[in-house]
Amino acid sequence: MLNQIVTMKTFVNFTCCFFLLVCAKNVLAQDKTGERSSTSKGKILVGSSSGFSVAQASIDGVSEKLTNINLDVSTGYFVADRFVIGVQGGYQYTKFASDKSTAGSYGLFGRYYTQSNFFVGTGYRVSKSGKSKSVGTIPVELGYAYFLSPSVAIEPAVNLGIPGHNNDAFIYAFTLGFSLYLH
Repeated sequence: MLNQIVTMKTFVNFTCCFFLLVCAKNVLAQDKTGERSSTSKGKILVGSSSGFSVAQASIDGVSEKLTNINLDVSTGYFVADRFVIGVQGGYQYTKFASDKSTAGSYGLFGRYYTQSNFFVGTGYRVSKSGKSKSVGTIPVELGYAYFLSPSVAIEPAVNLGIPGHNNDAFIYAFTLGFSLYLH
């Protein structure tokens, strides 16, 4: 158990350091004039992301290591400058020590962008695999939107999945997204 905690801390620390270095470099290098308009009220966000995570979970009272790979799509509407709400869906592949599964997921999200293109987001997501119970998660993300143009961005993010209903697994993940900001 101690090795798994140390491994998780190493993963989270490495991910956070990498993320901060990339973001610090890009914040200093970008011109902000066109980017703020990308997140103004009335714009539409269409995006996709993929992620990878390793976690320790308790499933039916048994503690297991799991590896998760996911692919998500999302769409949202900027209800105010720099604040978007929307819907998301996705597909997950999870490998446990004793089993593997695939699941579909759906949910709602909200995200706030700062003037320097960092964002923080949360929402609620439900996942279901086959005939098993649906599992709820409250995702919390911290990321950065690196704009390639005023309407196209690459978005690295660090995510924490907080357990919701029928769920007791905290999941840390690094995701990389691609988003279009439409007028």
